[in-house]
Amino acid sequence: MKTSFTRSVVKRGFSLYDRLYHLIFRLRAVGSLLYVGCERYRGRARVFADQTGLRPGDSIGTLHVNNALIADLYQTDGPSQRVAFAFSRLILASLEDLAAEAQVDSWLRTIPVYQGINWFRPRGKRIGFQVEALAEGPRASILRLHFRLLLYAFAGGTNPGRPDP
Repeated sequence: MKTSFTRSVVKRGFSLYDRLYHLIFRLRAVGSLLYVGCERYRGRARVFADQTGLRPGDSIGTLHVNNALIADLYQTDGPSQRVAFAFSRLILASLEDLAAEAQVDSWLRTIPVYQGINWFRPRGKRIGFQVEALAEGPRASILRLHFRLLLYAFAGGTNPGRPDP
């Protein structure tokens, strides 16, 4: 796959950004596709459908995908349904790995709730996630740009569309 100079610069920028982000937020690999971080919850107190409670100050896990692995999928399979199927298999396997590790890992065991940002809302509900729209504002705009640049850099599209985090 021929890569433009601009796309190469964006890819290198994301690789550096990912390394720094992982160091700063101390992300841990879980499975082949996920990284897990932990932060303090700053929202309002709430109770989820499974009766898990979350209060301000509680630990909340953050889920991040392995962008380099996704880029590799596009390099080997190209932007096609095969990539979507491979991604689905990897994310489900990584979530199963997370569930298994959370049973035995003392750090993961302290995290009652996990959150992640994506633009695949309907699919999250099908596998048991409580899915909520991200409130509009500067953060949503920055995340939209982030996802568009990821798609541009790694999926090879010239107009990746407007993902909806």
